[in-house]
Amino acid sequence: MALRGSPTVRTVGSLLTRHLATKAGSGRNLKQWCKSPASTMQLLQELKLAKRADLMYQLLEALGEEGRIQLSPAHITVGITTCSAAGDWVGALALFASMPKHGISPDTISYGAALSSCEKGSQWQVAIELFAEMHQQGISPNVISYSSAISACEKGMQWPLALHLFQSMPKAHVDANVISYSATMSSCEKGAQWQLAVHLLHSMPRGRVRPTVVSYSAAISSCEKGGQWQTAMQLFYTMLDSHIYPDVIACSAVISACEKDGQWQQAVKLLTTMPALKIEPNIVSYSLTISSCGKGAQWQLAVHLLGSMAKSGIGAHIISHNAAISACDKDGCWQLALALFREIPKLHLLPNVFSYAAAIHACSASGQWQEALQLFADMQQMQVIPNQRSYNSTLSACEMGAQWQQAVHLLHMLPLAALMPLRRSRVEG
Repeated sequence: MALRGSPTVRTVGSLLTRHLATKAGSGRNLKQWCKSPASTMQLLQELKLAKRADLMYQLLEALGEEGRIQLSPAHITVGITTCSAAGDWVGALALFASMPKHGISPDTISYGAALSSCEKGSQWQVAIELFAEMHQQGISPNVISYSSAISACEKGMQWPLALHLFQSMPKAHVDANVISYSATMSSCEKGAQWQLAVHLLHSMPRGRVRPTVVSYSAAISSCEKGGQWQTAMQLFYTMLDSHIYPDVIACSAVISACEKDGQWQQAVKLLTTMPALKIEPNIVSYSLTISSCGKGAQWQLAVHLLGSMAKSGIGAHIISHNAAISACDKDGCWQLALALFREIPKLHLLPNVFSYAAAIHACSASGQWQEALQLFADMQQMQVIPNQRSYNSTLSACEMGAQWQQAVHLLHMLPLAALMPLRRSRVEG
């Protein structure tokens, strides 16, 4: 890994002087701070508290280059964790890579810190390389090392690798903890392996690990991705029976599972139960429930929930508004859909492609071709790029209004948008 240019101690000293001058009791110069490993560590800890990853990196590089003090793995580890916490995974890994150059042998803790930076930076390939390197160097990984490597694989959508790491823990005589379990379940969720996620959740007590709301949320989310709303509901009630109190993330995951399967009654029931569980519904939970009502042709309830959302103080959001507009594209409710669409700017929101597509579809489905064509024209004027649904709904409107020239124009536009009609329109022949 290419390292950054190494600063000199003098350069870093001038930067630190300005920083330390604002701190009470920091009337020492750089030489005093760095006269011993202990005083250097004290300075590094102060920089860590101040979240000055930039100064931390420069100081360690300068001290290491000029040999002013014998740095230890602990010094570098503080720097790695500080850079990692600041989102500077490149700096964190650069510090780790510089250890041999400074005559420092990485230990389990510094490897763990480097693996954690890989996880935060979604660098799963580097995490696997570091993990393998630990074995080559004869350094035994601990539960933190395993959990960080598993989390890095999870963020990198590498569920087979995450599962392999998890399953290798007993052979290494490392007991899994709630973090490693939950990270592995989250990787299964991303890999659409809901059965594996549920199995892992049920196996936690056997591993003497008590599931948490994070563990249950990971398993529930995997069921949601797998279209298993009933299993998601079962897990939710098992969590309650186990006196593990759900949060808004767990509730939203269950609602999402119900929404995908059109189980609007279950979604509404859970949304209305959330306050009794001392959980405040958020934009996501409301929007998903509104969408489920739309799929169940319950447009009145969808609009009612949109109003309840505003009264609850959550505020307006384009996602929930779009869901309500989509709910009104049945039963000839085009006027209500149009009214909701026109309300968007009044709420200081900007309509997006999904707002236009939903409103166009509602008008077209009700035979209001003039309104649909006007909305499509407005969308182009607002420089909102049409999607497939808006194109096809507008084509249907053209067909109803015998607007064949407009239809041909739209069909010529389709290849430019890399779209294909959902169905063959009669105007093509």
